Amino acid sequence: MRVICRANNARALPPKHFVAFRGESERTIYHVSVAAEYFVFAMALYNSVMILLLVDDTGKPNWYPIEFFSFNQPKLPADWFFSTDVANEHGVGAIWGYQHLVSDPEHYERLIERDPDALRIFEQEQRKAQANDNFGS
Repeated sequence: MRVICRANNARALPPKHFVAFRGESERTIYHVSVAAEYFVFAMALYNSVMILLLVDDTGKPNWYPIEFFSFNQPKLPADWFFSTDVANEHGVGAIWGYQHLVSDPEHYERLIERDPDALRIFEQEQRKAQANDNFGS
């Protein structure tokens, strides 16, 4: 799945975003570029806010609010998994994405914390997905 960035500042976000992400404000810097295309590696429903996992302009995987993007390839990848069990303890009500992320709550948390093993798994998934170009094209 691919998306095009349409906004990258907090003014584009609804009030519920700031309720879900209490540490963010209108001054939060988001490392995505308007008009750039990004691969989506996962989607999650976090405290009633839909977020997308992508590799941003820092070169690292990060979660971003869906409101920043439009979908130019909206078909879900055939190899994605879904769960409502992964990370309820982390505020995630549902998650779609690569198998390791969806089946292992620790991987979700370690990826956010930039654990080297979690990043290595993500990079393997990134290479596999891009080699197969299984993003709905």
